[in-house]
Amino acid sequence: MVTITTNIDRVLNNLAEKIQKLKDKDYLLRPVAQETIANMKQRIHKDGLASDNAAIGTYSTGYMKLRTGNYGNSERFKKGAKKGFIKNAGIVTKKKVQLYGTTQSVFADITPLGKAREKFGLGNDPKVIVKLTGKLEQDWQVIATEKGYAIGFNSPSNTQKAKWVEETYNKKIFKLTEKEKEYIQERLIELTDNALNT
Repeated sequence: MVTITTNIDRVLNNLAEKIQKLKDKDYLLRPVAQETIANMKQRIHKDGLASDNAAIGTYSTGYMKLRTGNYGNSERFKKGAKKGFIKNAGIVTKKKVQLYGTTQSVFADITPLGKAREKFGLGNDPKVIVKLTGKLEQDWQVIATEKGYAIGFNSPSNTQKAKWVEETYNKKIFKLTEKEKEYIQERLIELTDNALNT
């Protein structure tokens, strides 16, 4: 009589655990969504590139004053290592209402007379990086859905800002690039391989 011993039960259990791991949205999809946010933040808010990898645009001269704080009555450092650099954005001396928007929404900037202007100090590069206060960039979120995870903005006002920027520059900006899609595919393959080979 011949007795055959196998480890088939252990192999099947191991395979079932691996398959279960691949069904886990937190293992497979959540990290990919988080990494995609980091990639999109770099592209949009630092490199200033739209979804076609072309420059989003160039800021106007007037808007550059707001970004840099370089107004006619801005104070500058007179001594030390910062001599000549902008100290503050000065004080509002003219009542001004600026309206930005589309037919769908309007953003109003109403600054009272005699009030110190906010100094953003974002540098002299006029390339559009969709950033002034940083609120839009900080609001990117991984959002749970029935099928897995999506990425977007937590605040409806930031979602509207994103739409407004795309309409203003007539470009898709918050859509994935081909390179970002390729990255997602490669990461999914890597995570699948890791799950099956552990």
